[in-house]
Amino acid sequence: DSLPTGTKAVLFCRVSACDQAQRGNAQNQLARLRSEAECRQLQVVFEFLHVGSGWDVTDGITTASLIAQRRGATAI
Repeated sequence: DSLPTGTKAVLFCRVSACDQAQRGNAQNQLARLRSEAECRQLQVVFEFLHVGSGWDVTDGITTASLIAQRRGATAI
């Protein structure tokens, strides 16, 4: 489904380990998310990076969702 043009968005990115973040994997993911948001004409209001395994991603998703809610945005 598509979000309406101008929708406020919080970008959520996750990498498994600190070395992945340091190697630029996180920045590459964020760049792709930014590009997609721009193509869809979304208004990015916050970027959230979670470093940790997929097993503990709930905390990151919950935090990103709360940030989005407080900013009247959608977590992506």
